[in-house]
Amino acid sequence: MKMSATTATQTVSIEEYGLLTAHDLYRLLPNMILTGTCRDVWDEILYNIEEGYASPVTRAEIAERLNIDETYVSHATKPLTEAGLIFRRGRESVWYVNPQLAFKGSYEDWQALLADLPDDIPEVQAPFYEVRPPRRRDQPRLRAV
Repeated sequence: MKMSATTATQTVSIEEYGLLTAHDLYRLLPNMILTGTCRDVWDEILYNIEEGYASPVTRAEIAERLNIDETYVSHATKPLTEAGLIFRRGRESVWYVNPQLAFKGSYEDWQALLADLPDDIPEVQAPFYEVRPPRRRDQPRLRAV
């Protein structure tokens, strides 16, 4: 089956060069009880991933795209980092997406990377619930009396 994505300037074959994601990731994310901002920041980092698993998007660029302050981006990246979804190497400004979860490139390249995973790749720290915990807004709000 051949799939392709068309942008305003070019057509890219998904089979030849695409963003691969671990199927279970989309089952896992709702259980992590991430805020909406965390999910938006995760989406921006994932969207900007270059070949491999590096995403050179800056806090300022994310903040501008999401129309939020950079401090909110910083707060949102903390739970993503603690969960092992993203990480940085040293003092680099580049975000890296955990390649166990997502990779941009060929399936063969991804499998080769996973077979010889670098030591600095964090372990994914995520709860494995059978049923997603209730959202915060699903909880009744307390009212002052």
